Amino acid sequence: MEYVKLGEIGKIVTGNTPSKKEKKYYSENYIDFVKPTNFKNNEITYINKGEEFLSLEGMQKGRVAGSNSVLITCIGNIGNIGLLNKKVCFNQQINSIEIDNGKVFKEYVAYALQSIVPVLRHNANKAVVPILNKSQLEKIKIPICNLEKQKRIIDKLNIVRRIIKKQKNQLKLLEDLSKSLFYEMFGDPIRNEKGWKKLKWNEVLEIINGKNQKKIEEENGKFAILGSGGEIGRANSWRVREKSVMIGRKGSINKPSLIKEKVWNVDTVFGLEPNCKKLNENYLFYFCNLFNFNKLNKAVTIPSLTKKDLLEIKMPLPPLELQNKFAEKVEKIDKLKFTEISSNKSCIMLRKRIK
Repeated sequence: MEYVKLGEIGKIVTGNTPSKKEKKYYSENYIDFVKPTNFKNNEITYINKGEEFLSLEGMQKGRVAGSNSVLITCIGNIGNIGLLNKKVCFNQQINSIEIDNGKVFKEYVAYALQSIVPVLRHNANKAVVPILNKSQLEKIKIPICNLEKQKRIIDKLNIVRRIIKKQKNQLKLLEDLSKSLFYEMFGDPIRNEKGWKKLKWNEVLEIINGKNQKKIEEENGKFAILGSGGEIGRANSWRVREKSVMIGRKGSINKPSLIKEKVWNVDTVFGLEPNCKKLNENYLFYFCNLFNFNKLNKAVTIPSLTKKDLLEIKMPLPPLELQNKFAEKVEKIDKLKFTEISSNKSCIMLRKRIK
């Protein structure tokens, strides 16, 4: 096996966008026009169509990739990969690699690129918006073996890919099952179809302010940090107790997290500690997933929430016994989800080892 530059196994072309001022370029559906939004994150996408189309004149002003090409996003979110089964045009955020199939299969190149996405991102220009230009991409090396071995590798990776996709679908079904169970037991909490008594949040929970960890002196170990993206660390000092819910105070205000162990929350996050005699944290978590916090946002730029507004939220409150039954059922579903996630991670590790 030898390492070969991408520029040596195929012609690399950077896409472009024909002028939007010329309506004739977009006047008919002659050829698909592919953009980064046509790619799935962290997957190899089989691209069958674009979001837009170009006319024949538009195609002549654009850049064309043939059916034996691999597409890769090279501006912003670098390293999303697409495979084609027909001719398309593509914009300037994408590079195409027209594969010489006498040397290598396009599927092999796609899998090889997927395995070195961190390398691609590292080689990008360190601008505000990262860019991996054509000349940089041409110098990237991938391992090349004979065509027979490439075919065996592709077949194995295709099997793993199908398993990973099946696992993701199964995980989605389990997530949908939890939501369906919530609706079945409690109805729509916004419309309160079952007529449960409504209580304000200030009657059933306490809101814990976060604190900027940079202002905290470390004592006897590391603090637990929960960011609005859901990152959790461990610590010997705590702010929010276990069996609570976190929501973003600023930024990601519609992304609650269920907390099963004590954490230290940062200043962009609120901790919601339910009164365990009235409210189960699982019921609170699913209610938060359905509640539109955007309607409480008064900020012009970065979405923000205030404790005062949150405490005024009215929430239907079913009997605690029923909430606890829901939590027991969700726990069983979560165990199945954990199994699927663990299996998915194992398959991803296996994919990395296949060469």
